[in-house]
Amino acid sequence: MLFALGCASKPQMVTMYTHHPIFPKGNIALNAGMDLFQDLRPEEEKEHTERLSNLDEELTVLITGDLRDAELFNSIRITYQPENVDIIIRGEINSFYWKSSIAPTAKLPYIKYIHDIGIKSGAGKGKVAITFIVLNARDKTEICRYEERAKMERKYSSHEAQSSGSETAEALREVVEKFIEKILSNKELILLATAIK
Repeated sequence: MLFALGCASKPQMVTMYTHHPIFPKGNIALNAGMDLFQDLRPEEEKEHTERLSNLDEELTVLITGDLRDAELFNSIRITYQPENVDIIIRGEINSFYWKSSIAPTAKLPYIKYIHDIGIKSGAGKGKVAITFIVLNARDKTEICRYEERAKMERKYSSHEAQSSGSETAEALREVVEKFIEKILSNKELILLATAIK
């Protein structure tokens, strides 16, 4: 599992990417290989998630599993022989970020009372942006690319469980679903590009 530690502005020992399964929406009758994602996030984001280790590997494995669960291709694997796949998918992590905040008034005497009775006193924000690049496995030419982004924000009262990083997990799921929807809309283009001439 992927964890991060921090204070109010950084994750608190939370799972950052666990989300609900993605169900099948269509199939492209090809075999796909998944390359290791590249972490291209800005340094500022990396500082806020400095305790995340091997994010590129973790997201590669997770998203490969998502696409396999969605039955998007006949097969998809990370370890592959180029001659045994039709397309190669490369991912660039442009943003993967989580932040929580607590209202300054939440700890003040008397004013704290308004939060205790249910007024929202904290918030969690998650942001994910990934570029998916689809290549022809035969000659490594680019067929198409998709730049997908999502943000999630949730406010919490003092009586509710505080943000646990689920905002980033939900944003990640939305990014993957957007990619699936768009690549399915280009199904004929991809099949044509990979057809043996």
